[in-house]
Amino acid sequence: MPKELSPQDILKHKDQMSALWEMLPPEHQSSFILVLLKNIRDEVNKTWALQALGTLYLSQENNAFQVTEAHLDRLSLTPEERDFITTEDLQAISTLIQFHYETTLFWKELSFHVERILREKGEHHELD
Repeated sequence: MPKELSPQDILKHKDQMSALWEMLPPEHQSSFILVLLKNIRDEVNKTWALQALGTLYLSQENNAFQVTEAHLDRLSLTPEERDFITTEDLQAISTLIQFHYETTLFWKELSFHVERILREKGEHHELD
């Protein structure tokens, strides 16, 4: 059994983890969130974390993308792996994909398509 940490040690470690988190690129932060959520051992706290994430960043009506069982069919998952993925996991994945899209990918896609259209119209601009 691991040694129980004092409240001061917990706060110290959280501060250290937060500092390291800031050093990660956004795509690694996004994928690591999935790892962290998957490893929450207590289902009550896992459910709370998933709901809080959805409430903070996406409301159901604004979440245009939903990962479904059909999406999982396109992955090379074993039946055992597939059995581990719950409805809550699918919702969490949907939320994280939408969040990543809105905060990172959207701007890259927007810039790419605007630059492409400007090139096609003879305007040679590169957007930052």
